[in-house]
Amino acid sequence: MGFEGNYIRISQSSYNNETAAPHEMSFVIRPDPPGYPCPDPLLIQLVYRILPSCSAATYLRRYCASRSRYEFGRVSHAFAAAISTILDSCVYTDVVSNLDRRLQEGSLSAQELWAEARDDARKLEILKSIAEEVEELSGGHLLGVLIASSGGGDSHMTEILDYLTSRASLPYYEMLTTWIHGGEIDDPHQEFMVFVERDVTKDLVGQRYDADYWGGRYRLQEDNRVPFFLKEYAQTILSVGKYLNVMRECGMSHTFDPIVDHVRPALSYGMGHVKLRDAIDSAFQFAASKLLDLLIRNEQLIDHLQIIKRYFLLDQGDFFVQFLDLAGNELEQNVSQLSEGRIQSLLSISIQAIHASSSSHLLSLDRHWDYILCDLIPYSLIEHLDAVHSFSGGISAALPVTPSRSLYGQQEGLKGIEAFALDYHVEWPLSLILSKKSIIKYQLIFRHLFYAKYVERRLFSTWLDHQSFKELDLRSVLGATYCLRQRMLHFMQNFVYYMMFEVNEPLWHKLMEKLAEVKTVDELMKCHDNFQDRVLNECLLSNRELLNSLTKLMSTCLTFSEQMERFAKATKLEEEYIQYATEERAKRSNYGRAQKKLNQRLMIDKELRDQRVRDHTARMKKEVLSDPYRRMINKFVEVFDSNLSKFMTQLLEDSRIQNHSHLTNLCTRLDYNGFVTRSMNERKYNF
Repeated sequence: MGFEGNYIRISQSSYNNETAAPHEMSFVIRPDPPGYPCPDPLLIQLVYRILPSCSAATYLRRYCASRSRYEFGRVSHAFAAAISTILDSCVYTDVVSNLDRRLQEGSLSAQELWAEARDDARKLEILKSIAEEVEELSGGHLLGVLIASSGGGDSHMTEILDYLTSRASLPYYEMLTTWIHGGEIDDPHQEFMVFVERDVTKDLVGQRYDADYWGGRYRLQEDNRVPFFLKEYAQTILSVGKYLNVMRECGMSHTFDPIVDHVRPALSYGMGHVKLRDAIDSAFQFAASKLLDLLIRNEQLIDHLQIIKRYFLLDQGDFFVQFLDLAGNELEQNVSQLSEGRIQSLLSISIQAIHASSSSHLLSLDRHWDYILCDLIPYSLIEHLDAVHSFSGGISAALPVTPSRSLYGQQEGLKGIEAFALDYHVEWPLSLILSKKSIIKYQLIFRHLFYAKYVERRLFSTWLDHQSFKELDLRSVLGATYCLRQRMLHFMQNFVYYMMFEVNEPLWHKLMEKLAEVKTVDELMKCHDNFQDRVLNECLLSNRELLNSLTKLMSTCLTFSEQMERFAKATKLEEEYIQYATEERAKRSNYGRAQKKLNQRLMIDKELRDQRVRDHTARMKKEVLSDPYRRMINKFVEVFDSNLSKFMTQLLEDSRIQNHSHLTNLCTRLDYNGFVTRSMNERKYNF
């Protein structure tokens, strides 16, 4: 009982020894207590054999009282209650009462006391050793140590360990059952193997790039709170609860009806390894199929991905043309002067026009078009990548200088065409897949594709402008200009083709094939993330040096196109009005009566036009042969060659060192016959 008597006292070391266990208490015998006779030495030796049981009982009583406090958690409470049960039933209730009765009858000697208490003393010794082993432990760690302990062939110890483990595991298995069958955690003391980050909510997934709901809201504990016997199922257990929790967040808790959908056996320590494994696997298969069905069938994830492919990956070619026809002039302004509302309106008109002319198959997808929004990002693509990947600095000043558009009368600052991007807003649970992080990746790809196709479009416009010079005898003097334009156009056409048909399209088909085979949302998210990362990588968005050179190349092409447009407008032959007047006169003429007069008039018009062409040709030759024009073309050639040379050198070196097939494919497409690499240092332009 731990009470002092005349002969047996509490040792002073129990009070003064700072290194002793917090619940430890030892007893000593007073050989000469005042007023009492000295005990027999043989009796003292016998009592000393009994005293460790007294210390153990006192230790266990104090341990149970301490571990029953609220802050130690439910597993510790259950463990302490189990020890108290053994202590009460085996020691106090049976042994003490029986021995006290015999003592009162005068039929109990010290030898008989030791003989009667020997078995229970062994139990006390076992209980104390177990309690000391788990002194500072709680939760799953405590449970894991109990299960890992062995009786070492001692039947008493094995029996006690089994009892203590079965009782202590009840709260933990209750939490486990609630988690894998309901997706909920009731763990105020953080004893369970799964940790809940309450600050990470589903609302942040669609708002913040760094909001990792799937990996951050629930995660496995980092210390030993994952019991060793559950380690092999730890990831499965984590996934089961996460799947169910997502459905519960969607208001689908009714789907957990055990009678209708799923048999939910109560998990316990005594169910055995095989039954536990089967129960966890069954819960995993149920939760995985339910959530996957929710996303793909109910929330129509594939349709949303198809919309993203059509617009973000520019698979819908007529959308690009339609939108630039409407908003091209607006987007050529400085981004600070643009009205986002007006751009959004023009974007909606373009999408609606595409929707109106779509086939029945595409109409089923376009019901989600209102999820597409306009976004004007006030920094360049490289700065956007820097922000996403936490890179520092911008384009190095040591790189070859591209002719600045400000040199040709343009305002400084980011243009709308460079800042324009699409946004896509979805609600929970689609935001798990199409999170803010995923949408930003799609925005990076879109900006890259959109700008490249815009530069290609402008070079096509330059080609059309040059067609108006055909009747002028300018081929000999404009040969260098034509050749430079064609080299730029060849580069942009092949690069756009590479991104659209050698990167996006094959990877998209692989993604759709994999999504048709996935069994869990984790597999789905992994396939989708891998697709995005591969597109970013193969479109050169993950290679900063190549992207810098590519950006300068496209900037050079765009500046050249803009300058050629101004040149064509300034030197264009004004014939539209003359041609229109001639046609109108022909319509009003009576051919039967005034044919001769009309023919004479047409001849005069032709002679006048031929004279204008000759005069215009002379002016054009003078302009083209002038020093400012020659210097401008020489500068463009120099910068384009410099940037192209650096780009191709880096591309060839990376494809050789990194052994990336996509870089090799791009090298082959841009320089299929070796002309570019041969001419980089050999080709000279003479004007």
